[in-house]
Amino acid sequence: MDRTGLEARLSHLAAVRHHLPDLADTLEALGLMAAEDPSTNVVALWKEHDGPRLTAPSALGGLGATCVETLELQRGVGYLSPSLAAATTMHYLSVAGLADFANTADEETVGLIKSLIENRTVFASGFSEGTIAGSVFRPTMQASPADGGYTLTGQKKPCSLADSMDCVMASVLLDDTKQRAITVIFNGSPGLSVTPLWTSAPLSGAQTHAVVFEDVFVPNELMMVSDIEDPDGRNEKSGYVLFGLIITAGYVGAATRLALKLAGRDDFTPADFVELFSPVEGVWRALRMIATRYDAGDRSDDLFADLLWIRLGLRDQLQTSVARLVAKVGGVAFATDPEIAYLSSCISAYSFHPPNLRESGTFLLDHELAGEISLTR
Repeated sequence: MDRTGLEARLSHLAAVRHHLPDLADTLEALGLMAAEDPSTNVVALWKEHDGPRLTAPSALGGLGATCVETLELQRGVGYLSPSLAAATTMHYLSVAGLADFANTADEETVGLIKSLIENRTVFASGFSEGTIAGSVFRPTMQASPADGGYTLTGQKKPCSLADSMDCVMASVLLDDTKQRAITVIFNGSPGLSVTPLWTSAPLSGAQTHAVVFEDVFVPNELMMVSDIEDPDGRNEKSGYVLFGLIITAGYVGAATRLALKLAGRDDFTPADFVELFSPVEGVWRALRMIATRYDAGDRSDDLFADLLWIRLGLRDQLQTSVARLVAKVGGVAFATDPEIAYLSSCISAYSFHPPNLRESGTFLLDHELAGEISLTR
């Protein structure tokens, strides 16, 4: 079977080359294992080649990629560097939140957001807190009132892009009103530090560590109170739709690279192609349909639920599919091609991304029984 033709079609490198051509060339020349080495710093390459501006609207100084275009590009990035795909997902989530905020912000704030985007600002996304039975939707990091703003104390982990962030967007609980809020903190702020967390080799290029806040001051104008800025939770839900789409696309790219290891073999048949690629390609087509609805303006709870069902289905299928792929590759190839073991380990991390099973069950039951979803019930 023509592996070259399949690779050109399924890798989605063309999407990366279309939007970020220099990045595509650089990553392809490096090769997977070199790109994934933390010393390469693929995040710096992504920033150098205009990656941070990709999804921001053109009116805010961005490249204006649609959701479908971002999905296609991120599959290609996942094929070239799973670490970069995982890390940049969090940046794109933060940028989407800023773009939503800019819709109702004053002229001065919009100008600040535009300046940040035009200057390729890298946004880390601090929502997870690494606590047992915790939730990205219910922050416990406290924001205490101070003159002109709030002080933050706590930590966010795991937090990707921690080594390269210019800003971190974090969720907090306001100590005085018990309201949830999202804030933007500039790297270098007094009391902000990063401590090592991720020591495993797979996805170590994503720069995932713990971000620690010790009485970090944030002015009122950089504190976005959820009940005020997003009273019906629509922006928050749409943000997690975007997160789910983009993070999944990166893992699809990594799985595609692994599956294509078999495509050049003389004994690779059309039946093998369908068996090995159907779990990935079936999900991919469903993702594109969700992204098309998102681009058309759909921000409904139905969209949130549809994507969550797709992600849960993929999570259940992915480990079985990878095990089958590795078995078919064979022991000699496994022993001599380090990409096989590496990609298998990377793909295993897909099940760790929020929401967890308990929350997913609550959201989907509420949707089936009441027709709506509350992220904080």
